[in-house]
Amino acid sequence: MSTDTEHAALLEQIASELRERPHQRNWIAQFRDCEALPLSRAAEIAGADPETIRRWCVAVEYTDRPLGYLVGGLWLVDMPELMRQLEARRGERARRAAEGRLEEYRAQQSATLQGCVTP
Repeated sequence: MSTDTEHAALLEQIASELRERPHQRNWIAQFRDCEALPLSRAAEIAGADPETIRRWCVAVEYTDRPLGYLVGGLWLVDMPELMRQLEARRGERARRAAEGRLEEYRAQQSATLQGCVTP
């Protein structure tokens, strides 16, 4: 009987941990909301050369925190992850500047009704 109780407790612990994991959105929803952008636009927002951002994407492509998705030969860069990478590689000031450029881009896209609606 104690084995059943132990198994039930273990299953509840696993279920609890799964509920705490962040919800993963697909890249289409991220693209629509400007949370994933083409590499060239992401580089512009980051204030970096596109080749630099491409190298960063390739370097972490097969890790548990990829920077982007390679879709049909085009890198779509995950903007929240890019902001984390920017801060880690270039400091808080670079991240804040990029966040400002991203907000400007979102506002511009929202104003022209071409997608990228700020949630």
